[in-house]
Amino acid sequence: MERMRTRSLSLAPLWALLIAGCGHPAPATTPSSAPADGGAAVESTTKEQALSLIEEEQFEQAAQLLAKIRPSEDPEVEVLWTVAQTEGKAKAALIEACVDTDGADIAEVYDHCWRIPRTSRYADKGCCTVAADRFGEAKLAEAVETLRAGRAAEALSIAELLVADERIPQEVRTQAERTAKRAERRLARHGQKRDEEAEQAYEEAKALIAHDDHGGCIRVLVSAPRTEKVIRVLISCYFEAGELRSACLLARQHEELSSARGFAEMRCP
Repeated sequence: MERMRTRSLSLAPLWALLIAGCGHPAPATTPSSAPADGGAAVESTTKEQALSLIEEEQFEQAAQLLAKIRPSEDPEVEVLWTVAQTEGKAKAALIEACVDTDGADIAEVYDHCWRIPRTSRYADKGCCTVAADRFGEAKLAEAVETLRAGRAAEALSIAELLVADERIPQEVRTQAERTAKRAERRLARHGQKRDEEAEQAYEEAKALIAHDDHGGCIRVLVSAPRTEKVIRVLISCYFEAGELRSACLLARQHEELSSARGFAEMRCP
């Protein structure tokens, strides 16, 4: 019995993890349907077992166990449930990034690492410890070269995503912001031609989407001036092409648009 009381105390840090780490408020609960007679003892035992499984990184098993006593009026049950779910996804992302992905593909590695919450136990493990640095430096070099090649709209698109990504080192983001400003100055010289280019790209993108060519849609729209229609469709094409990071960063950049705000709230980690 003393062991159980001691182990129960260790649930407190998990409550703090939910508030400070998982980035979500405590889930609302409804009265448990478990029988009153012996229900508390069952919950206590289940919590102890789930905590052990979480400590052993057996997150799926912990979630399955907790599902038997949810919903619950005990906030610690909901904390454990959230931790099991978020850390399970984080562990899977780490494996995809560092085991299942070619390490030379910096963008794909970082896409997987980006899904891991920065407060997760997996955030600073394996290849993900340097993924943001490697990706940021590579994309900044790409943005600079693209601007030098005269493709100002495309350079702006690359640079703005770097600036919006708080996981990228600040020095890289600062340089990306300068690159974005240079690109904007060049685009400003086009004047009315920008609207025409945006409309033409939008129509071309719609035709590509009709043939399920979302990669082609991205290639067309990243080089187009940023009008509301271009932004809305580009977010969708990023998502459909499996580029969740780019879709989320672009949506958060343009949360003044209801469609972008709704996407960020529903789809983004």
